[in-house]
Amino acid sequence: MSFEYFHQSMPETHVIARFYERAVKTGKITENGLPEIKAVPFVEIRIQDTNDIVDRPAKEGDFIRFPYEYQIFKQEKKCSENGTPLTLFAFLDAGQIECCKYRGIFTVEELAGLDSEKASLIGLEAEQKLAEKFLAVQKNNGVISDFEKKEKEYQDKIHQLKSEIQALKSGIRKLKEKQPNE
Repeated sequence: MSFEYFHQSMPETHVIARFYERAVKTGKITENGLPEIKAVPFVEIRIQDTNDIVDRPAKEGDFIRFPYEYQIFKQEKKCSENGTPLTLFAFLDAGQIECCKYRGIFTVEELAGLDSEKASLIGLEAEQKLAEKFLAVQKNNGVISDFEKKEKEYQDKIHQLKSEIQALKSGIRKLKEKQPNE
């Protein structure tokens, strides 16, 4: 068995990697005259007991070198498309978010959906309750949002009717002006 095979099949000790996306300018300009920006996978590599940090665009070899971390990154990206990312949940600190990610929980909805026994078992009981409350409030915000949409529709209709009334008044004035005085 070669060293390369052994090295790739065993996780590196004393090395921690994290994949994430960063918005990067491509150097191109869009038809609107704005710089084109795309999401690029980056990797942050830290070596234990040193201050060395490598933070750069991810290369194909990084995905092979850190397969577990790359799977977490892909799963987080996939889950975030279908829910509220934990990073937007103000009630969790960075450590709690990383704890959730390593347990396969990437969205507020997933955290809230944990049954209380499992949440207690993995030490996220308080966070799970907060996520449930957050989603309940968000559900109520949907009602408010619907009300705001209806209100805007009514305001637009009122504006349209006022314009029509003004046009009718103007038409009446013009007709009166054209009629000879009796």
